[in-house]
Amino acid sequence: MNDRNKGEARGWSSLRSFPIRGWLLLLCVLALTSIGLTVLLSAGGSSDSLLGSYFARQLVWFSIALVGGLVAFLFGVRRMRYILWPAALLALVALVLVLLPGIGVEVNGARRWINLGPMRFQASEFGKIGFLCLFAWYVHRNGRRMNEFIRGFIIPALLVAPFGLLLILEPDLGTTVLYLAVAGAILLASGTPFRALFLAVLFLAVAITVLILHSPERMDRVTSFLDMEGNRSEGGYQLWQGILGFSVGGLEGAGPGRGRQHLSFLPEAHTDFIFAVVGEELGFFATGGVVLLFTGFTILALSQLRKAPDLFEFNVVFGALLFIVGQAMINMGVVTGLLPTKGMSLPFLSYGGSNLVVVCFLTGIILSAFRDWEAPVIQRPVEIE
Repeated sequence: MNDRNKGEARGWSSLRSFPIRGWLLLLCVLALTSIGLTVLLSAGGSSDSLLGSYFARQLVWFSIALVGGLVAFLFGVRRMRYILWPAALLALVALVLVLLPGIGVEVNGARRWINLGPMRFQASEFGKIGFLCLFAWYVHRNGRRMNEFIRGFIIPALLVAPFGLLLILEPDLGTTVLYLAVAGAILLASGTPFRALFLAVLFLAVAITVLILHSPERMDRVTSFLDMEGNRSEGGYQLWQGILGFSVGGLEGAGPGRGRQHLSFLPEAHTDFIFAVVGEELGFFATGGVVLLFTGFTILALSQLRKAPDLFEFNVVFGALLFIVGQAMINMGVVTGLLPTKGMSLPFLSYGGSNLVVVCFLTGIILSAFRDWEAPVIQRPVEIE
């Protein structure tokens, strides 16, 4: 048998031996994406607009995202250490470029997008990959010394600081909190003293409070959150309309395309508040299904972590899971009125290319762990100093 045939045989053998839990995780992703595409058929605009304008564009983005996910799957979690420095550098460069006039695009008072002619991308989304690789590498390199105060807390804080400061300057407080939460969870799982992390949480709580008090827009969101009904015609309008969508949908929903929230009643119905449109048009059973699918996604990914061969691969997969599910929890918490309003998309469902491409890439990395960690390791990758 020649080398080509041997390679094809190994490829098919790897595919046949891919564990059922990996297929189930992929099924969760496809189901979530299908729900999002179904809702986008109606959330794309009024009835006299081009049918499925958002739907058609999202299909294009989904095709690109599938390619990105496949590339990540074939590349594999084991090789992520080879790109950690370029990825981290590109992440920081992108977060700096987005702040520069003429390069960064300002939307609703925030610079979060980089213009690339016919398309634009959100720097903070692509920054997740570099941030995750860098942080996972540091924890892996220090291993059992993560229980020391300097190596386990001070130096990691210095690694996080540039990302956090650049995100605050956009400003994007919600994504900053997500980055910090992912970093904190990785540190906690890696042995950083709980007391140090607790003090960090207290410090961040004070810092976030100060940022809220000095921003009229953020204060308005908090006020609307605390008194949603009293502010339903002003700052709390979007949140009120989202809650109204859930109540109108009931158990079975009004039916695809029959909801009213996508008819300009609910701002950002196709992006940040698509979960409310799911509730109105498809009902409680569908929203409950979305929650169950994300729960299944989480359980399946966590079940594979126990097979991780080293801390680097463990933290890359763990961090990828946290970025996806953490963002989903924040989005659903906002839309259901459990958290103050924050512009953050729902992974796999919301319209938009940047987040969809990145979450599919991260999913590809997670799926590669189901393949790589099941097979025996013939030769470990060379460590990157």
